[in-house]
Amino acid sequence: MPLLDRLYISLRMFWALLAYAPPLRARMLLPGVVLMTVSIGLAHAGQGFTPGQNFAMAFGAALIARLMLRLPETLARLRPVVGSGLSAAVVYLSFAPILLILWGQDALWCQRLATVMNLGWVLVYMSDVMGNRSLVTRMIWPDQSIADHLPALTRVMVLLHMSCALLNETMIRVLQPEVWMLYWALAPMLMHYARHALVQTVRMDARAN
Repeated sequence: MPLLDRLYISLRMFWALLAYAPPLRARMLLPGVVLMTVSIGLAHAGQGFTPGQNFAMAFGAALIARLMLRLPETLARLRPVVGSGLSAAVVYLSFAPILLILWGQDALWCQRLATVMNLGWVLVYMSDVMGNRSLVTRMIWPDQSIADHLPALTRVMVLLHMSCALLNETMIRVLQPEVWMLYWALAPMLMHYARHALVQTVRMDARAN
């Protein structure tokens, strides 16, 4: 089958599969709720904070909420692979970006952090691609039904996170910081549906070939 025809069919499957994504867990949107709530509260507190300080404190609180939500699941996945000691080190290092933005007190630092995190995932998945392995995707998707498709899924995740980094940079340029907060709050929902559709597209494309 010609490459363009395969690409067209894959794109059609992707959009069709968006409708069959599993329900979004409400707790995934909690960091966004924390971000908006703390930001509004600080703006009306009248404590003399600068806009950059307000943004940094609200964003730091949202990152802490996100970290606390993901911590149990992350530790459960890391321990069998790297051991308890390294897992704890990863957790401690996860707080470094929060300390950095609180120290910088700059809205742009907070916004660019989302770009840096996506580029970090690009490097992680690229290391798997270059090493001809699928350690990260296997850890995230341990389901045996997708085991044969992990190399393709790893390459797809590279493209997904690169696209997210570019999208975030575009949003930074075209949106006011207050509006960008809303985009960041809804980003987990967008990622949830995009990842599900991509995983199913990889599965169906592999079966078709």
